[in-house]
Amino acid sequence: MDELVPMTLDGEYIEVNQAALQEHKNLGWRECEKQEQESNKRLSIAEIRDVLTEKGVSFDLSAKKTELQSLLDQNNEAAE
Repeated sequence: MDELVPMTLDGEYIEVNQAALQEHKNLGWRECEKQEQESNKRLSIAEIRDVLTEKGVSFDLSAKKTELQSLLDQNNEAAE
């Protein structure tokens, strides 16, 4: 069985089969680190805002959850 490839888009996380990898990339998905079950837990908007604030990341208070999650993902990738 083929190994699944972890991917992310706008704060969403999925794992796809190698055969579907290029189709997902064409739709804007990008490869990312595999997320453990525990860290894959959905955060609330308030929790995402708290984490961003703790990391010193500025954000628009009217930003939607997907925008905030994207900022958090970008910040996490930059820290790696």
